[in-house]
Amino acid sequence: FIVDDEWRFAPDQTIVRDAAGNVNNVIDLRNFHPADDVPMRRKDTVAELVPYSREVPELADYTVEPPQLPPHLRQIVLNMPAHPSDATLLPTPQHVSLNHLFCTAIRDGVMVQGISQRYRHKFVTTVFYSLMPLPAASAGDDDDAGGVEAGTALAAEAEAAAAAHAAAHHRR
Repeated sequence: FIVDDEWRFAPDQTIVRDAAGNVNNVIDLRNFHPADDVPMRRKDTVAELVPYSREVPELADYTVEPPQLPPHLRQIVLNMPAHPSDATLLPTPQHVSLNHLFCTAIRDGVMVQGISQRYRHKFVTTVFYSLMPLPAASAGDDDDAGGVEAGTALAAEAEAAAAAHAAAHHRR
C-alpha cells in the first residue's frame, strides 16, 4: 500500500515480492471458512418474478414508514430461546448483529445488555446484567427509618430478580 507517496508494507505480516521487486503483504485464504458456508439453492435466492411495466406504482406503495427496527435485528441472542439439550449452546449469531450492543427492556429492576463478537471460527457472546439504581430519596425522608428499610428491601428484591434472571439466561 502507498503512504505519503511511498510504497509501504507491514513487516510483521507475511510478505512476498512482485515482478517489479515491490514488497507486498500476503493474506492466506486457504484455511478460510465463512460463518455461513451453507450452500444456497436457486429457489432460496430468487424472489417472485414481477414483470416489468410502465405502470406507476400507487403512492401508498412507497410512502409507508419503515419499521422502527429492521426484522433481522430482532433475531439476537438475547431474544433466542434456550437450546433444548444443552443450555450452554447458543445459535450462531447473524453477521449483522456482530459488534453491536443490544439491550432488553428493564424488567424487575434489571437491564440486560449483550454483545456478540467473532474470533476466527468461534463466536463469543457476553451478557451484562445491571441493577437499575433506586430512585433517590427526597429531602423529607431523611428522618424516616421506614424509608431506609424500604430502600434496602427494594435493593434486595432487585438483586434477587437479577440473580433469577441471570440463572434463567445461564440455562440458555
